[in-house]
Amino acid sequence: MIALFLVLQAAPLAEMKSSMQPVPLDEGVGLFRQICFETMPDPKAAMNVINSPELELAKLPETPTQAMQPGDAWASPKMSVTYVDTQWLPMDFGSPQCSVTVVLEGGDTHNALATAMQSKLQLPSVKFGKEAESARTMWDVPQTNGDKWRLFLTSTKTPSGTQMTATIMNLRGKKKK
Repeated sequence: MIALFLVLQAAPLAEMKSSMQPVPLDEGVGLFRQICFETMPDPKAAMNVINSPELELAKLPETPTQAMQPGDAWASPKMSVTYVDTQWLPMDFGSPQCSVTVVLEGGDTHNALATAMQSKLQLPSVKFGKEAESARTMWDVPQTNGDKWRLFLTSTKTPSGTQMTATIMNLRGKKKK
């Protein structure tokens, strides 16, 4: 359900033209790295980056439905960001979760996006999905404390260009007391 919040918040409908300014692939991956990947799993660090003036992110007002879900969303001329911190929920809920959505310049394929993400974040090798109007790749990255980070990269062809959504969630392992 929380992952659904991220998808609903971060991904405008593929049929709609986005108001986001297209960015180069390296910048899109760099924004995800800066906001979500490098701050995982520290909510305070993520909020410090999200609230930094240079990103120009403004918190989005919540609809009544969104107000009943954990998490917040922000937008800027270049991106949309969601962040969910549910440490108070049972361990089987991934927490925190963070996503960045951008529209990319050029006609990069999903495999080119996945290759760039894998290289820049030093992710393990995985099999990339088939090229399609909408494609997804997933990585699991074990952590030394028993947690596992799960990353999703989704690309969707839209009238504005390729929309890239990168999501990371901390799958919390069983903690010893």
